[in-house]
Amino acid sequence: MNKKLKPNSYAALDAENHFHPYSNARRIEEQGPMVISEGEGIYVWGDDGKKYLEAMAGLWSVAVGFGEERLIDAATKQLSKLPYYPSFSHKSHPAVAELSQKLVEMVGLDMSRVHFTNSGSEANDTAMKFVWYYNNALNRPKKKKFISRIKAYHGITIASGSLTGMPLMHNDFDLPIPQVLHTMCPHFWREGLEGETEDEFSSRCADELEKLILKEDPDTIAAFIGDKIFKDRKLRNIIVSEEYKFWKIISGKKYLNENLINFDQRLLRSFYLNKGYYDVEINSSFAKLVNNNQFELVFNINANNKFYFGDLKLELPIDYDPSNFNNLNNVLVTGGGIIPEE
Repeated sequence: MNKKLKPNSYAALDAENHFHPYSNARRIEEQGPMVISEGEGIYVWGDDGKKYLEAMAGLWSVAVGFGEERLIDAATKQLSKLPYYPSFSHKSHPAVAELSQKLVEMVGLDMSRVHFTNSGSEANDTAMKFVWYYNNALNRPKKKKFISRIKAYHGITIASGSLTGMPLMHNDFDLPIPQVLHTMCPHFWREGLEGETEDEFSSRCADELEKLILKEDPDTIAAFIGDKIFKDRKLRNIIVSEEYKFWKIISGKKYLNENLINFDQRLLRSFYLNKGYYDVEINSSFAKLVNNNQFELVFNINANNKFYFGDLKLELPIDYDPSNFNNLNNVLVTGGGIIPEE
């Protein structure tokens, strides 16, 4: 329903001066935007006084609700101390260091570091850059293609908008970029064939992905991007996802190669290092066939001894020779963390 744009209103002021993302520009010009002026908890109020349940939590970014006093207090304290400082050019500040540590502890997944971005679109752009940088570092200049899915949403920038599989995001912007391909959407209700079961549909989705990889050449495929799997059992029982079946099937279609084995070995070593085992040996690995479509990589691991480090103190004389300490790391490892006294 059309509404008349009131003069001297915030909607009119906005329409005259603000160009909106992801909106119909002509509609904004003629009718103005919906102006939200207050928020508390899960509710927001328009500038006309109407109360709304904010089901999208802003844009999925106000998960704890509006007006949360703890966040207000923390933000006020930080704003008065150091409102902003970048981490470019080898800079940092206490807040980002502490938050990074907290996120690493919460997320797990053998993640060792956090990289901050301002939006989901920027996060996916950055993920693509990381993958491209990684393959360039390994001298694999052809391994740059990303596979996304038709109807998937991954953002609206040039890179993430290319990953998004919607014509609305592509037609007027010369997208997708050449490095992004799309495979079929795993939506059984809309895309399933007559008489096809959900498992058969999931298999067809996985087969289509495999055909696309083979057609493009596996050595040119850098990554496949999709929505996350809900690993929590209770949550997964509540959210019955067709995606889960699709992921479960394609997980058994990995290409067994040296890079995959080396990557798993690095993850295993990192896991044991984080637990205090500094002399881990992975003696061998082999593939165990589970069924016609799946295999498991099996590793023989010798963790060796666990090392404990107490309070280490090292007093250096004024005239010490730095060359005497070149092997300090070896002393710490082989000596169990004990530096022998002279």
